[in-house]
Amino acid sequence: MVLRETYAGRLAFFGNDEVGKHRKRKKPLEIVQAKHQAIIDEETFSRAQEMRILKGSNPIKKSDRPVRIYPFTGILRCGYCGGSMRGTSSSRRYYKDGNQLDHLCVCPQPVVGADKVENQMAQWLLNVINQSDPDNNEKEAYALFDEQEKRFDRAKELYLLGEVDRSVYEFEKERFEFERNNLQSENYHARMAFVSLIQPQLENWQKISNLERKRLLRLAIEVAYVRGNALAAIQPSSAFLPITASITALAITGFHPFSGCNSGEGGIRTRDWFYPALT
Repeated sequence: MVLRETYAGRLAFFGNDEVGKHRKRKKPLEIVQAKHQAIIDEETFSRAQEMRILKGSNPIKKSDRPVRIYPFTGILRCGYCGGSMRGTSSSRRYYKDGNQLDHLCVCPQPVVGADKVENQMAQWLLNVINQSDPDNNEKEAYALFDEQEKRFDRAKELYLLGEVDRSVYEFEKERFEFERNNLQSENYHARMAFVSLIQPQLENWQKISNLERKRLLRLAIEVAYVRGNALAAIQPSSAFLPITASITALAITGFHPFSGCNSGEGGIRTRDWFYPALT
């Protein structure tokens, strides 16, 4: 049911393949808005797709026992060999280097406690948001706009009275238009909406389920590397990266933006990465 666009008020067009057969059960070629009324709203439909994808790789039960969910799977990698860290458990949840499990290399990376590294990431994300202080940023942006609007109105008044020349008027006009465009920027409002979405979940990290944690981490993080028991490098997602733009010290224990060339060893892009002090 959650796959059917019809329930969200849309129709999926599948078309025919090269031999003229209907392309049923394949990705639709086009999705169009239908005339019938939707029975579920867009937010519910989108959330259902997200939950389906997450649960598709995380069965509820295995051998009649509840399956433990690991929020960092697909994101966390070994900081020594680059192998994917896999969730494993005995009495507690852990992450272990996949290359070691597959006997592909000898790596010094130890088993990492899942709760510890997950909580560390959640705290880092929350620190970044709190340091960026979106509420104050928004207030400051509007205050700056109001101030610049008053300066522009005064410059225009003085220009019409002949008390300042045109260059002063044009300068104040350009500054006013810049602040106005910046405040109306879609990116600015999208950034504020993204913070409003994830901040409450981060503040209630201990109360939300591991499935919800996994969804949140996938929204905010592209990949993270761990060395020993500490995060070694983090690449934010394209949605979270703009939030870090105004942060000069992004730290759990001394994070700082990487500066220098855009590529690291092997040509791997390292710009927009953040590094903790290894302990």
